[in-house]
Amino acid sequence: MELPRDLSTVSSCVAVLLAVLRSTSTLVERYARSKRRCRGRIRSLWALLNRLQSDPLLLGQGPRQVTHLRRMAMGAVLGSAPTPRHQWVYPISTNWWKDLLMGEWGDEKWLENFRMTKKTLFDIADLLRPTLQRQLTVMRQPISVEKRVAIAVWWLATMASYREVAHHFGVGRSTVGAIVLEVCFAIEHVLLKDVICLGEYQKIMDGFGQMGFPHCVGAIDDCHVPICAPTGQGYEYTSHKEMLSFFLQGTVDHSGRFTNIEVGWSGKNHEDFTFGMSSICEAMDSGAFVPSNPTITLGGVLIPPLILADEAYPMRAWLMKPFEGHLDRRKLTFNCVFNHCRVVVEHAFARLKARWRCLTARLPVAEENVASVISACAVLHNICEARGHVLSCSLLAQEYLVIPHRKIVVEPKDDQNLLEGKRVRDAIADFLLEVH
Repeated sequence: MELPRDLSTVSSCVAVLLAVLRSTSTLVERYARSKRRCRGRIRSLWALLNRLQSDPLLLGQGPRQVTHLRRMAMGAVLGSAPTPRHQWVYPISTNWWKDLLMGEWGDEKWLENFRMTKKTLFDIADLLRPTLQRQLTVMRQPISVEKRVAIAVWWLATMASYREVAHHFGVGRSTVGAIVLEVCFAIEHVLLKDVICLGEYQKIMDGFGQMGFPHCVGAIDDCHVPICAPTGQGYEYTSHKEMLSFFLQGTVDHSGRFTNIEVGWSGKNHEDFTFGMSSICEAMDSGAFVPSNPTITLGGVLIPPLILADEAYPMRAWLMKPFEGHLDRRKLTFNCVFNHCRVVVEHAFARLKARWRCLTARLPVAEENVASVISACAVLHNICEARGHVLSCSLLAQEYLVIPHRKIVVEPKDDQNLLEGKRVRDAIADFLLEVH
């Protein structure tokens, strides 16, 4: 898939700039406070020096003792003043980036450490260049866009600390934190709408059709991303798994590429609630998600474009769930085909977390930045999938494939959505029984 190249707009640049300014406001406030404290100490020491000039206690002292005390006070004043900088930034070696990554590493090493080839990373850097490029000044050269993207991708992929990443790339620790957020903001604002989208829906339907399920445009699932506790608000993010988390809901096509994501809800909310509030639920209810909302007829029942979900989701005419309870041959056949097709979304989430290990541990970013980091991981996942960057067996560990137990939603038996969904499911079950 060729990445889009006409995506940089003034609005996206402004949005990224505002996000970066918000994330650095705390550092600016700390610096201002330290300067105020320094000026306060200098004023106090100057006052002490002036008092020493006419202190009556010193009148009985000899001239040598008075001179010694004055020198001590003057030294304290000068020691509190800011030290002139000899260098704009602390000198750190960048040989690892220049010689090893840019020279000796081949595609295999890039895939192992960055989850993508050097060419893919540089293509992403080209798309983000209008947003991430910094001005060359007389004081120093800016960090290149390619290196900025590499720093962010390395951190997302390895779960390394800011200190470790800074040591590898030859930059400051605080610089790593700022660059990670800048790149994630840029990916979210510049690439997300064009990379995470439905695309060619007929190709998706054909893909699920070859797997056995008719007229299907996706499979939906969700996961919880651990976060650090926001100050005084930890209870708002505690999920049913007793961990602080953000909720990520994703819909994928037959190949495991995300066609829609919903991120931003706290882990405290149940899947039923977040699904009902999501954009894809609204779009599918109105028939706007799939262009022209094509339908087919099976057994006299009108079948809309379908999405496959598990028991935690509420049933709709377009949202299919497996049969529960006692299963006859017809229901078993339906469930077998259903599970074979829906497993693609479970594998997609497994690959997402295996690629971007930051999603498996508590994200060390502020609450307002968590959604941008998660969204950036989903965008990069789609790019890697489209470029055919296969994960190694060592990265795709078994732990990412474990699907935790989920609470089954209880729906009223007379609910109209439930009745319509059952009618569609029965028609598909009859069809699958005939063809199998």
